[in-house]
Amino acid sequence: MSSNSNESYLSRTISKCRGVTLIELMVALTIGLVIIGAIGSIFLASRQSFRVQEVMSRMQENARFAFEAMDRDIRMVGFSGYVACTSSECNDVTNTSATWWSKKLLTQPLRGYEDSLPADMTAGDRLRGDSFSVIRADKATEMTVSSHVPPTITLSAAHTFSAGDILVISGTTNTAIFQASAVTSTTITHGKTGISPANCTTELGVIPTPVNCANPGSAITFAANSGVFELSANTYYIRTNAAGEPALYRERLRSEVVGGTPTAKTIAEELIDGVENMQVTYGVDTTVPADQNIDSYVTANNVADWSKVLGLRISLLMVSRQDEKGITSQAQTYTYNGASTTAADNLLRKVFTTTIAIRNRL
Repeated sequence: MSSNSNESYLSRTISKCRGVTLIELMVALTIGLVIIGAIGSIFLASRQSFRVQEVMSRMQENARFAFEAMDRDIRMVGFSGYVACTSSECNDVTNTSATWWSKKLLTQPLRGYEDSLPADMTAGDRLRGDSFSVIRADKATEMTVSSHVPPTITLSAAHTFSAGDILVISGTTNTAIFQASAVTSTTITHGKTGISPANCTTELGVIPTPVNCANPGSAITFAANSGVFELSANTYYIRTNAAGEPALYRERLRSEVVGGTPTAKTIAEELIDGVENMQVTYGVDTTVPADQNIDSYVTANNVADWSKVLGLRISLLMVSRQDEKGITSQAQTYTYNGASTTAADNLLRKVFTTTIAIRNRL
């Protein structure tokens, strides 16, 4: 082989093994950085979108839970057992003053409060928004009466009622509210004093005897197959919880025996956090005579007769938690209760609205 051929072969070999130039390296690095940046941007955007969707899903689930909790109460407003009663026929634990909202099953089982609370609750507990009270006999706790020999009610099966519980007993012609003074596995004892036959009203702290108010002084004896229910009385409102977050609360009627004496009181229960505001309007039947159809929705201050309310329209303003601040970098503008607001706290907000019919009145 000639020397020229060897030199040509060596030249071709060296040419094939030659590295990249600096310019080529810079171009390659630039392309790589662009690709990495694009992938990073897609990842961050996907991560942010996932966080936003997660928060929105949680707010939606919380709103659904809140509506379901209120729905169970509202649909059965004023349910008092087997017979619909008026205060002239039945023993209602009422009070003529504006306080003690939890006593008015038969006379005013539903009441709304525009930007306020019932008079017997601490006004400072409310953060903002409307509140409303619902009273009913709890159908889920129903027990059947085997016999009633005053002051003892014997049930057909073992029950879970406790001494001090506020109960409703209802038969085919009468309904009465009383507080259990003592219980066994199948019996309930009610008191013999504390009722005023003249007006059939009493304070809830004492134990009334069921009394036939149509015939004052005549005690009612309930027949077999009458029903006994626990009295459910709840007020829903917005309050700040222990973590400093706005939350939906329920003020629940509770009874217990203190020093041997049955005592009724209310306790506050947090239902769900992240509820910043609640606005309620009431569907009323204004037709005369009533046709059981909703003619308009009005605020609590404009309800002339609460017995004419056939449904509630509830709007909840849900908000993300403080530890989720910064999930959005832009001020959010939202519309609630007819007003547009721009919030600069970088929290997400969403409005959820539902309409609940009072099944017991339709």
